Amino acid sequence: FVPPTEAIYEMFRAEGSDSVLAMAGDIKQMYTELPHDFIMEALDWLIAEFKETTRRSDVTAPRFGRTGAHAGRDYNSQLKVMFSLQTLREIVSFDINNAIFTVGDTTLKQTVGIPMGSPISPVLAVVVCAYSETLLNKRECALNAPFKVRGLRYVDDAIFFTGYKSSDFADLRRAQDLLKNIGNNCYQKMLELEWDENQNYI
Repeated sequence: FVPPTEAIYEMFRAEGSDSVLAMAGDIKQMYTELPHDFIMEALDWLIAEFKETTRRSDVTAPRFGRTGAHAGRDYNSQLKVMFSLQTLREIVSFDINNAIFTVGDTTLKQTVGIPMGSPISPVLAVVVCAYSETLLNKRECALNAPFKVRGLRYVDDAIFFTGYKSSDFADLRRAQDLLKNIGNNCYQKMLELEWDENQNYI
């Protein structure tokens, strides 16, 4: 996904479009409907990307404050805590497979979805969406055709862009159908992209 919307518009202009269609929506069931095996698949993708990018298999985080984590090891155990990526994977696996809660006198185990109330749930939700977007990009690239859709997302708010010719109504309809098709097929099948009613033309 490409950062500022101005840059997206300039990309489409460079490709011959004089207007840009933007369609936004909210990703529903982001926490409640995800199969656990897909969550772990997304996490394995993230770990593989992390290893390839950083050439590291460990993550170090501060025990105090919010200075951020970094790739690699740090042996200052009083100020830092170090995890291997394998340990982090085991923590996530334990968390999603042992989410126990009660309803009245009944004790239940959550078998679908990201654990309710877990501090890692927002991160997992973002990872799952990023993985879905990566799979979409690979599918489109495999078609050996120019990929004419770009997008941005902040947690569960997504927006997709494509270019079109303002003088050609049929091209606008094509752009609308393209964005709806891409958006509706981007995320894991248990998730739903609920489109906003308003569409924006740039």
